[in-house]
Amino acid sequence: MPDILHRVGALGRVRKVPSSARRAGLAAFGACSRRAGRTPAYWLYAGVRPVRRECVPGVARQAGLCGHALAPLDDVYRAIATPEGIAGWWTTDTTGKSEVGGQLAFRFGDVGGFDMEILELDPVGRVRWRVTDGPAEWIGTEIDWSLSRRDGYTIVLFKHEGWREPVEFMHHCSTKWATFLMSLKDFAETGRGRPAPDDVRISDWH
Repeated sequence: MPDILHRVGALGRVRKVPSSARRAGLAAFGACSRRAGRTPAYWLYAGVRPVRRECVPGVARQAGLCGHALAPLDDVYRAIATPEGIAGWWTTDTTGKSEVGGQLAFRFGDVGGFDMEILELDPVGRVRWRVTDGPAEWIGTEIDWSLSRRDGYTIVLFKHEGWREPVEFMHHCSTKWATFLMSLKDFAETGRGRPAPDDVRISDWH
């Protein structure tokens, strides 16, 4: 099953990726680069140096961003684990209870939204949700957050996994997730993110 994977820092300085690497592929955010006569590929940004991977048919696609966070793990955890925290960086219309087995509802105005069951809440650094309602492509997928500390930094490892097929909507969501993860970074750093409806638009509909 295709996965979306982003590894980002919720805080601190983001390393600049060379312009040549940025031009090399949209795939920094998850879309495969398809050129006539070539194997589809994507670009995984590891630090400042892009690493080219091959998209092998039948193998899960993943896209990633690397960064480090100068923030207490507890602060980042609360931003991900509570409706109040999530409302600060994903969508202001977030409701629900922060408990295992509880339901969270995320709404994005006319675009619609998602309902998710909380599968895991571990203050040591793990949050996991399962999508129970929303677009057909999302239902049954899981969203996984893993937090850790290293050399004074908090590392955020994000996955959206269980997509049945690598459809165009998956690539759209991968890019959109990247913008919201940057919103999470800003929220943890300054207390002000860019949740919907003030989020970054990446297409003619969202």
